[in-house]
Amino acid sequence: MNQEYTTIADSPASGDAGVQITAGASDYLGLFAGSSNGELLLGSNGSEKMRIDSSGNVSIGTTSPDGKLGVQSATGEVGFNAGTSSSPERGNLYFDTDGSGWQFNIGKYQSSSFTSIMTFTDAGNVGIGTTSPTGKLNIVS
Repeated sequence: MNQEYTTIADSPASGDAGVQITAGASDYLGLFAGSSNGELLLGSNGSEKMRIDSSGNVSIGTTSPDGKLGVQSATGEVGFNAGTSSSPERGNLYFDTDGSGWQFNIGKYQSSSFTSIMTFTDAGNVGIGTTSPTGKLNIVS
């Protein structure tokens, strides 16, 4: 640990009582009480990135998760990969929105590119082999 860039403060920027560990001007780890009601916060680049609230709910990209895990993205894209960075292919669950609707895709991530194998749309359509199903079940070989 480089002590020149690591500080521990008892008055976090949020104004809550707690401990904040900072590295440089913008990365921090904080454990807060008071109005935050005992939360663990992780941040980088000057903003909060993840929190675990007093109920054990985890949020990424939001400060108020709707359940045990809440994930939000400003771009409307949220994905979960299964596999290692050294594996040639990884399974992927991918949520996406274009502002007018959403899609849930199951596919693979290979060679820095995502390929959808099955797509579910907000209209209730399911596509296999297509990301734009035109009916309740659309199969393209």
